[in-house]
Amino acid sequence: MNTGADSLDRLRDIVEPARVSWWPLAPGWWVSLGLVTIVATLLAFRAWRRWKGNAYRRAALRRVRSATSLPEIMEILKRTALAAFPRSEVASLAGTGWCRWLEETGGKKMPAAVARSLAHGAFQNESSISGEVQSFASYWIRHHHSAAGKPKQDRSATENRPTEDQQPC
Repeated sequence: MNTGADSLDRLRDIVEPARVSWWPLAPGWWVSLGLVTIVATLLAFRAWRRWKGNAYRRAALRRVRSATSLPEIMEILKRTALAAFPRSEVASLAGTGWCRWLEETGGKKMPAAVARSLAHGAFQNESSISGEVQSFASYWIRHHHSAAGKPKQDRSATENRPTEDQQPC
């Protein structure tokens, strides 16, 4: 055997350093986890508030689906509008002014048959509703918005609002 200084027998295996552990985490990871937790909590809270704020829409859509008469649809639309917009803006609307307001806040042109039904429906003997009226009412309930993009609330609308079990929509 060769015992010289350049002999391969004198080589040893390479010693690897110990693996770096994930725990405890570095301070930067803790900051990142904290920020992710805060953002996730804020997003969840915002989604919950939006879901809760749209409860009147869900209730109104259920009522529209089960409505059997035109006056019932008209009442649901008016109650939904009163829940989302200031009473002073909505309560006095009727006839063609009401139809125009529904078009402006719903973002969709109202079909002529629906406008005729809603403008004069309360005074007609016909109590059956067409699918077109029901469809427009459902669309408006889902998509209505104020000119600023968000429904406005005034104190009188929220204070005088009946509880959910008293509302028909």
